[in-house]
Amino acid sequence: TGYYEFNEDVEAFDSSLTKKFADDLSYGKYGLAATTVGDWAVFAGGNAYSSISGGAGVEAYNSSLTKTTAESLSNTTVCWPGATTIADHKYPFALFAGGGIDSSSSTSVSYKVDCYSASLTKFTVADLSHKRKKLAAETIGEYALFAGGEYIDSDHDTNELDSVEVYTYYQTKQSDLQLSWGRSQ
Repeated sequence: TGYYEFNEDVEAFDSSLTKKFADDLSYGKYGLAATTVGDWAVFAGGNAYSSISGGAGVEAYNSSLTKTTAESLSNTTVCWPGATTIADHKYPFALFAGGGIDSSSSTSVSYKVDCYSASLTKFTVADLSHKRKKLAAETIGEYALFAGGEYIDSDHDTNELDSVEVYTYYQTKQSDLQLSWGRSQ
């Protein structure tokens, strides 16, 4: 059919860089996001080219490489979300923001932000100001930053964003910052 196939294998490396294999992801994916929270490596979103459908699934692996699933992301068509972890001294939270599918539709990009605790309990926090996919995410101190990305406007054009959205440990959204120019991926 002309579609690519993606591998669902999960490979892990211990502190001696010895390769180990874990249970497979539910299907081969592209455009998924990953971060850690507590004892979990968490993988969320991603599409399978064979179906061109967005995946909202969340799969996690602990240090024993035991796989579990968590509640799905809020947006059901998530590919290329941003992911990072934020914590105070005691409680970490994984945040997955934005995402979307390859489409010329302005509804194919999300502004949702989902937060997962170290027990993989999901709750939502304040939405992003702009729908965005292919964004960068990172944590600096007590701040989680979601920068750049792209969205589809009502004329079906792709636009790159120059804004940075900031969340605190308390999942409070702060004022936007600006990048020098719009960028994605």
